[in-house]
Amino acid sequence: MKTSGFLYAALLSLGFFACGVDDLPPNIQFPNDAIYTSKFMGDSIHVMIDFTDNEALNQYKIDIHSNHDGHNHGKPQDALEKWDTLIIGSLSGTADALDFYIPVPMGYLPGPYHFTVFCLDKNGNETTNNFQLIFKDATDTIPPTVVLQTPSSNASLSTPFVVSANISDQLSNGNSASELNRVELILENISSEEEFEVADYNAVQLGSSLSLYDPATGVLNLSNLSIPSAAAAGNYRLRLLVFDAYFNLGVAEVPVVLP
Repeated sequence: MKTSGFLYAALLSLGFFACGVDDLPPNIQFPNDAIYTSKFMGDSIHVMIDFTDNEALNQYKIDIHSNHDGHNHGKPQDALEKWDTLIIGSLSGTADALDFYIPVPMGYLPGPYHFTVFCLDKNGNETTNNFQLIFKDATDTIPPTVVLQTPSSNASLSTPFVVSANISDQLSNGNSASELNRVELILENISSEEEFEVADYNAVQLGSSLSLYDPATGVLNLSNLSIPSAAAAGNYRLRLLVFDAYFNLGVAEVPVVLP
């Protein structure tokens, strides 16, 4: 087929502009990742973020919101509201930076929150970076003590299996505490470090059955557990994660074998 000069020129023009389209997203860097880990309610978050782009930056957004709904850990307590905040600002040039403080108000629900940063360049390309924040309450900073009873070290696991543990906890003033917020059970392949979730119980489930968890004795019994189908035979760590009422985390683990 013969191509006319007009169409040929148009195709050349289209190719030229297509090659010139900026489809590279901007870059987000955190000079000090450690500042986005654990804070007390009433503290401030020192925000230090570097943004770069190959052509031109445009805008940033910082979104801090509750993660108590289950896509990681924790559950809401009716007595306290969850905190959230949204900060939007302009960026310019090919490199820009933020350095300021965000106060964390008192009187809100402690526990897991998401700290999400969005960056938009002038051509609409977007990059996102996310951290998990744990806000703590000074009433209780002590993690629960977790002692695994079953299974024993290097036990061979097959479906169904049972996990039992003894749990003790106390408040910062030394008084005993018994309420749990969440219990998770994870298998980690020792060679690949790949993790497989076995079970996840929230506070409502734990509080509704003494056969599952008895706060008077601190005995936890997880029965009829199944090996995840994706977990291949090999050596694993069976890790039990226990969150108390103020989202302090206690961990116990034991090496096991999947035959």
